[in-house]
Amino acid sequence: MINFFRKIRQKLLKEGKTSSYLKYALGEIGLVMVGILLALQVNNWNENRVKKDEIRDKLMRILEEINANKESTSENIYQIDSVHIRNNIKTLQYLKSKNKDSIKLLQNTLGSSW
Repeated sequence: MINFFRKIRQKLLKEGKTSSYLKYALGEIGLVMVGILLALQVNNWNENRVKKDEIRDKLMRILEEINANKESTSENIYQIDSVHIRNNIKTLQYLKSKNKDSIKLLQNTLGSSW
């Protein structure tokens, strides 16, 4: 392909057709510019695709972390609730026993509920 263009260029210069040669040179420059612009556009498309993929991956990791935190929080709430329930049951047992010696124990169970 390069030889083809070289032959055209040499032929035009030998024949003294400088205006035709200038048109040819401008056309060749235009083709090179179009090629470069196309390459830049393809590169931009690829960079945008990579950025979107990175954003999608980060959002997926954030969602996974939120779900893990949600499960952990639910477990913690369940454990806290079960401790309060046990303390409330103990408090009721101490109150039902009407034992004056259980006042100190009653204070401990009531204090941990708050």
